[in-house]
Amino acid sequence: MIRRQIILFTVMIIVVLFGVSCSEDLLNEDSLKEEPLINTSEGGALLITGSAIDENREINLPETTFTANEDFYFYFHNNEPFGTDRITVRLIDSVNEKVLAESDYDVQPESAAITDMVWFGAPGKFKIAVIVDGQVRAIREVLIE
Repeated sequence: MIRRQIILFTVMIIVVLFGVSCSEDLLNEDSLKEEPLINTSEGGALLITGSAIDENREINLPETTFTANEDFYFYFHNNEPFGTDRITVRLIDSVNEKVLAESDYDVQPESAAITDMVWFGAPGKFKIAVIVDGQVRAIREVLIE
């Protein structure tokens, strides 16, 4: 009886140690970097991010990985005139979906694009969402190291 309990206890210890060693691989920071970043849009809208803009206020070299407290740009093209005089940009924590900041931009209803600077103060995955006339038109996820 005691021998059987010792064998069962030993097997349980081996199973637990195996589980712990596997879970460390799943939770390490490098594995988070390998997950694909979200990039969605409606109606052909385009939302890209990058470290620099050109003279037309467009991003020529798209990037999705930045450093905490680093300024970078987002460029949003609606693929049609905004049709409204105000759009909203939300900065969202990807882990808990908490809105960290929300800014309204006054725009010309006949225009279709906007560029601005943005930054995140801590490492993690974050989303930039652009809302036009109450509808989410594009979401771009970025990785902050």
